[in-house]
Parts: sequence; structure tokens; C-alpha cells
Amino acid sequence: MSVIIKIGNNTKIPVNEFNIIFLIAGSISIQIDENEYEIEKKTYSYYNKDFKITSSSPYLNGFIISFSKEYIKENPSIEKHLSENLEYFKTSKLIDANSFKTLLETLSKENKSNKELIVNYINIILLKLKSNIVDKKNKKSKLYNQFIDLIKENIENNYCAGSYAKLLNIPLKKLIREVKQETNKTPCNIITEQVIEEAKELLLTTGNSSKMIAYQLGFQEPYYFIKYFKKNVGVTPTQFRKEH
Repeated sequence: MSVIIKIGNNTKIPVNEFNIIFLIAGSISIQIDENEYEIEKKTYSYYNKDFKITSSSPYLNGFIISFSKEYIKENPSIEKHLSENLEYFKTSKLIDANSFKTLLETLSKENKSNKELIVNYINIILLKLKSNIVDKKNKKSKLYNQFIDLIKENIENNYCAGSYAKLLNIPLKKLIREVKQETNKTPCNIITEQVIEEAKELLLTTGNSSKMIAYQLGFQEPYYFIKYFKKNVGVTPTQFRKEH
């Protein structure tokens, strides 16, 4: 059989022959034997033995798909995807985590009697994991990805595009050209998207006030953060938290 469960703070962790854990939001610490591992948001990993969650962030959004040996044998398409040599308990970044979230939530709600549809959903998820690895390899060295990584590393500094060009040791014109080729957007657009994404994450996964989040994101005045957030999201940070 296959089992999909949503992870909570007191989740009983299933262990079958083959298992995948997806963490969409929040973070957890897990213990396997004498070893402890940190699993961060927007990652996935494979595991094949018992573990327990020792600590977690207040808000979690994650899923586990667990397969028995018999289920894999009964479904050759799934067996084919899972036949590669995989490293257990090695976390990898999820590219386009939101699409995985949609698929996993749909799969978790699917009627267990519709076995064919469940197999189809699982195959789509496994195929996306393969393309996830390919995308990561293909894009790893691109200047655009270095730019994104720098924004995430310096999110609290509220840097402008010119500052990131200096950190990348390239002219600002080159950064503008590269970002436009990748996304048809400006570096400032991308910085705004990343700041808003981080703001949403903090609003949903922490109890921090809008004022505290404003300081965490490099805004000297909370008023400007609230105005900035509403301009880009359509609602204030407080309204966004209530709605979600």
C-alpha cells in the first residue's frame, strides 16, 4: 500500500520500504539512532528507517509519502522511478515548492478507492522530483541564481539592485540584462518578490508583529513596510495573516 499523511507537531511517522518527506513551510529537527538532522522549508528527502521529530517551528506544512515493497512491485511505473540509487536523509531543495504543495494536498484528500488516480498523482510527483534535480543542475551556475541566493542571504539589509551588482562584481547593466533574459523583469521586481515572499513566510510561520518583521526585512520604519506590503499584496500584513 501507499500512505500519504500531513505532518504536524505530534505526527506518528510511518516507515515502509521507501519513504519521501516534503517540507513546504516551517522546519523540524529529527533524530535517527544517535544522529540529529535539521530539515528546512522547501526541501525533500528520502528515508528508510524510524525517526522521531524532536523539535519544530510553530507552523508546519509538510507531507510524507510512504510505500510498501508490495505496492511498489504492483506498480511498475512507480518502481521505475524509485529504482535509482538514492541517498537517504539527504535534503534537497524543492524548486517550485508551491506546485508540489498543490499536488500533495490533492493527493492527501483523494479517495483511497480510486487507486489508478492515486498512482497517476504519485507518478507526477516523482517525475517532478526528477526534473527538480535536472533544473537544479542546469541552473546552478547561472548569474540569475547567484542573484537570488544573495537576496535571500541579505534580505535583512534591504539592498538595492546596485548593491547586488557590486556583490556579484559585475556592472549593474549586466545584472539588468541577465535578469530580463531570465524573467522579463527588472532586478528591482525580483528583489520585491523575494522580500514579499519572506514577509508572507514570517507572517504565517511566526508570531512576530508587523513591526518586528519590518525590522527583520531591513525597513527602518514599520509604516513603510506596511505600505510596501499593501502595495504589492493588496492587503496589510495584519489582514494577510488573518485571511490565511
